[in-house]
Amino acid sequence: MLSLISNERRVRIKHTLLERGDPVNINLNDIHGRPYKGPLDGKVVVVSFWVLWCDICRLQIPKYDQLAKRLNSNDVLFITVNDSKDLDSVRNWSGKRDISTPILDGGEF
Repeated sequence: MLSLISNERRVRIKHTLLERGDPVNINLNDIHGRPYKGPLDGKVVVVSFWVLWCDICRLQIPKYDQLAKRLNSNDVLFITVNDSKDLDSVRNWSGKRDISTPILDGGEF
């Protein structure tokens, strides 16, 4: 289980280390409002939590996307979780950069 609790700019992550073979469930919508039903079974899942106001995050997310495209692996899945309230800005930002890595809406945390 991985959950994110945010309070303005402070973020705390509560986590439980999963063992190989443990099921991973992500019950979030993507930034377009669609439930995310990614193929997680048997994959290494790399999750990055970010917000638009974070300069480093805005540099990192395209790098994650480039790495995911370069690996083109069926064994590794990159997912990003955005904690911004302004999803229009997130959609606009990611669209201008042709980000294909799933961006999930973490606003429910």
